[in-house]
Amino acid sequence: MLLKDEASNIFADGIRWNNASIFINTQKTANTLKDDQGRLVFKNVSGKNTHVKMLNTNGGLSSSIDLLKAASIVKIGGQPFKAEELFVKGKDMLFENKTLYAIIDEYQVAQNETSYFKQLNLQKVANEDSLIVESPRINFTANINAFLAGNYYVNNIQALSPLVIMTKRNNYTAEDTLPAQNPSIKIDQLSFIKPGITITNYNHDSVTYFHLPPTDSSEIKLQDLVIKNGSLDISKISLNISAARFEQTPKQTFGLSNGKVQLQLKNVHHYNENGKPNWSAFIDRINLKNIDSLVIGKQNNKLIIDEVAIGNILLTSGNIIGFNPFKNNDSSWIQTTSGQYIDSIKTIAWFNTQYDNKKKTLSLDSFIYRPYKSQQLTIATTPYQTDYLTFKTGAVNFTGFNLEKFKTDTAIVGDNLNITNPVINIYRDKKPEDGPQTIKRFPAESIRNIGIPLSVNNINFTDGEVRYTEKTKKTRKEGSLFFSKINGSINNIKNNKVEPADSFYVNLDALFMDKAPLNLKVKEAYIDSLSTFLLDLRMKPFSMDIINPLTVPLANIKIARGNVDSLHMSVMASDLFARGKMNLFYNGLLIKFVRNGNENKSGLKNKIVSFLANTFIIKNKNTHKTAIIFTNRIEEKSFFNYLLQISLNGIAATIGMDSSRKNLKKIKNAEEKWLIPEEKQFELIYLQD
Repeated sequence: MLLKDEASNIFADGIRWNNASIFINTQKTANTLKDDQGRLVFKNVSGKNTHVKMLNTNGGLSSSIDLLKAASIVKIGGQPFKAEELFVKGKDMLFENKTLYAIIDEYQVAQNETSYFKQLNLQKVANEDSLIVESPRINFTANINAFLAGNYYVNNIQALSPLVIMTKRNNYTAEDTLPAQNPSIKIDQLSFIKPGITITNYNHDSVTYFHLPPTDSSEIKLQDLVIKNGSLDISKISLNISAARFEQTPKQTFGLSNGKVQLQLKNVHHYNENGKPNWSAFIDRINLKNIDSLVIGKQNNKLIIDEVAIGNILLTSGNIIGFNPFKNNDSSWIQTTSGQYIDSIKTIAWFNTQYDNKKKTLSLDSFIYRPYKSQQLTIATTPYQTDYLTFKTGAVNFTGFNLEKFKTDTAIVGDNLNITNPVINIYRDKKPEDGPQTIKRFPAESIRNIGIPLSVNNINFTDGEVRYTEKTKKTRKEGSLFFSKINGSINNIKNNKVEPADSFYVNLDALFMDKAPLNLKVKEAYIDSLSTFLLDLRMKPFSMDIINPLTVPLANIKIARGNVDSLHMSVMASDLFARGKMNLFYNGLLIKFVRNGNENKSGLKNKIVSFLANTFIIKNKNTHKTAIIFTNRIEEKSFFNYLLQISLNGIAATIGMDSSRKNLKKIKNAEEKWLIPEEKQFELIYLQD
């Protein structure tokens, strides 16, 4: 049977066939019929074993139809075909043109009912770009009459175990855009179940590789997809996967092998501008869980993140290169549950981190720093004495912190860094030999030498602890110096745009040895050739025997009794020397020399020395005299060791083990030797409350 558009009216009812061939050619003639000219009406159509071939300007299609049924097929003039209760089941569907080849082994299409394609294989090659799509089954529900009218509307498409392999050379051509004259396409919901996706993008010298392996829990859903007038819009994209890998050269690797990724995209828009494709999308939320460790740098350092979430981010084709999620995204945020950074020297861990870009606030539940090796292994493998330091905190809150500036300029800028329950433990074994000596810096100089720009108004501490433990070389006893209930602040921490008047401030309250209240103030100028700083220490009444855990194992001295009424020490110190005053008022002091760091062991020699010291050297009380402090700076010793030596010198001058008169003479000699200006001589400026 040969049908032409010019035929006026054709009516047929009860059409049946068992074997037929149908050829449709729409590429040679245009439709010249009026909408109401001529009628083609077929009713109660049923055919088997039909071979169909269609040609149009976009390519050719052929298929073997096992069964075709329809209550009616109608075409009125130039209007599109309409079908009622259409059902088509066939095999070996082939479509091809200059760039595209697609074959479907088996298919079933039914009007407004579940339809399917089996064993889809699609290949597209254009210039140097290629696309391969395979799927064992695609289920869909389509409006057949909309398709026949050229409006491709599908209620639901579900692709099972689809495989997508895409290679892109990033050379834009006209074929990369969506032609404005293409028919419109609307899909209410498009789902990919257990997808496998591999995308490789070449852009000059860099290669970007993304691989999504098929897993049982992986699924991608698109809602309200519309292609119209050369643009693509998707109202929502949901992605749930358990494995993925991203690689980019120069070497950068990111992925997860047995984790979880949840992605919510909104308002995806793809459009053409000046012949090039452009796009935008809003990331509502991304959740990543059990991410594989990231390998960073030549030393293969590791970054391990258990779970991370990020949201409220606008992505565009213009900002994807060098993308910064916090730039021009004021409402963006990021959260992590726990993470670790590990290299050959240290391990850093954090828990439940959150950054609010709108409020410029970074917060975390806790933070931990520790050396990579254990304390025992570090001491055993280090040939010289070393301080083994660990640090941990409770909740941390950093206000005014600009994460976008940190990413772009590698600068730490903020208002208040609030740290709850900071705990510092320092351990030193005195058995190894002293190592090569290096000059130790004071705090202000150390801050100036930090390798990145830094400006923080205040670091505030709540309920902190610091413990220093030293193991002696001879007796192998351990002595500890302990500060608890540390509250206070460090102010004006900066190394960028430093002015001559800028100073570093410390104001801390604490309990010495967990019992004696103290207040410490330190002020150090950032610009000072001698690194001069002022120190003010005040302590309330306490029993002297609280220092026995330090003095017994380290100095073989036990405070048998004694009470401090008050202590006030004021010092001006520099890289050269320290001088100052101490008012240590106490009573009832009695010391006891012990043996081998054991407070319960004291031989005859120790008893004689104790008697002589208590009788002729040690003053058992001081109610009003001020001690003069002087000690030289040992550059190879730390700032904290310097503070300890200053304090011990003041105590020694107070109790009679040193002389204030001699210290005063040493001060004058040192000031003359180093040409100390008059305004910095021994007339101390006390720190004000």
